[in-house]
Amino acid sequence: MGPRIATAFRRIVRTNVARARDHMPDIATDDPEGVHQTRVALRRLRSAVVLFRPSLGKTVPKPLETRLKTAAQALGTARDWDVFLQETLPSLLRDDDDRATAAPLLALAETTRKRARAAAKRALANKGLTGSLVQLERASGEFEDSSPLGDQASDWLDRRWKTLRKRGGKDPTAHGAAALHDARIALKKLRYAVEFTDGLYDRDAHAAFLLRLTELQKSMGGLNDLAVALELLEKLRAADVDEAAAKLVEKRINRAYRDGAREVRKPWRALMRSEPHWR
Repeated sequence: MGPRIATAFRRIVRTNVARARDHMPDIATDDPEGVHQTRVALRRLRSAVVLFRPSLGKTVPKPLETRLKTAAQALGTARDWDVFLQETLPSLLRDDDDRATAAPLLALAETTRKRARAAAKRALANKGLTGSLVQLERASGEFEDSSPLGDQASDWLDRRWKTLRKRGGKDPTAHGAAALHDARIALKKLRYAVEFTDGLYDRDAHAAFLLRLTELQKSMGGLNDLAVALELLEKLRAADVDEAAAKLVEKRINRAYRDGAREVRKPWRALMRSEPHWR
C-alpha cells in the first residue's frame, strides 16, 4: 500500500523540526553552519506544507506558514554575507596581490556581515521561531489522512516538473539573474518533492533522478551565489567602499559567472531530455 499521506507529512515535519532545533543554538554562537542548516530546515518545512496543502486544509494555519517563511527570510541575508565572505571571495581572490587590493572591501563586508547576523538573531527572537516549530509539530500530530501517498505523489511531481520546465526554458542562464533564480527555486522544490516521495517508485531510477537534480542544483546555486555577490558588491559601493577593490572583485565575479553559466547549460539540457521516473 505504501506510506499514508499523514504519516509521510509527520515524518517530514519531525525530521526537519529536529534539524532546526539542533542548529538554532549555533546561530547564537555565530557559527555560519547554524544559519545555513536552520534555514534549510525551514525551507523544507515550508515546501512540505505547500505540497501537502490540498490534504492539510486548515490543519496548518496560513499565519504559521507565513511565520516560517519570515524566519527563513531573516536568515537569508546573513547567509548571503556568509557565502560571500567564506566561499565566493576566497574562490576568486587566490593570490596575495588580489587579496591586498581587496582588503578594504573585505573589511567592510565583514562589518556588514556582523550586522546582518545580529539582525537575524533579533528577527528570530521577535518572530517566535521556537513556538512556531512547536505549533507545527502539534498540527502534524493532529493531521489525519489515511489516503496512500502514492495516490497524490505523481500529480504533485508532475506539477513541479511542469513549473521547472516553464521557468528554465531551453537555457536558464539566458535571461538574467532573476530568471535563473526562479528556475533554481523551481528545481529545489522539485528536488524536495522527489525526496518526500522516496520509496514510492523504482529505487534505482529514483536515486538516479534525485542525483541529477542535486548536482544541477549545486551548479545553479554556485551561479546564483555569484549573482548575489554582485548585488552585495553594489551595497558595499553605496557605503563608499574602495573603488579599486570593488572593480577587481566585480571583474572576478563576472568572469566566474560566464564560466559557471557554461557548466549549467549541458546538465540542464540533459535533464530536460530525461523521462521522469514517476511516470
